[in-house]
Amino acid sequence: MNEIVSRDVSVSDMVYFDRRLNEIIYHKKRKAIKWRVVLTASTLLAAYEGWFWLTDPTIRNVSFGNSSLVPVFESLGNHSTFCFALLFLVFLFVFVQIHHRIVGSSIVASRCRKILTHYCLDCNDEGKLIIQPTA
Repeated sequence: MNEIVSRDVSVSDMVYFDRRLNEIIYHKKRKAIKWRVVLTASTLLAAYEGWFWLTDPTIRNVSFGNSSLVPVFESLGNHSTFCFALLFLVFLFVFVQIHHRIVGSSIVASRCRKILTHYCLDCNDEGKLIIQPTA
């Protein structure tokens, strides 16, 4: 009788763990969609404004040294939207760490897979537990 109760408890623990893992990965994927939209929009803005900066006729006269040509910073100052987009991308990657937020669900799933192998279990990318046959 005690063995049956122990088995029921372990099964209910696995069911709870399965539900919780599904919930965590589901919410991380939903948040990742929002961050993908932010990253895509900022990348497209930087590419669009970068095209205008590169095709600007005054860029051909840009100088990196001390000469009478137009300095780089003055050229970039004329295209402030491009500078803002680049700074925003740097901010997203360095301070917000958007790359971790986008792939967060796969990081959680891979770390769980690594731990679950010790218990003859596995999980898919959605967090669903898979019982592995014992040898």
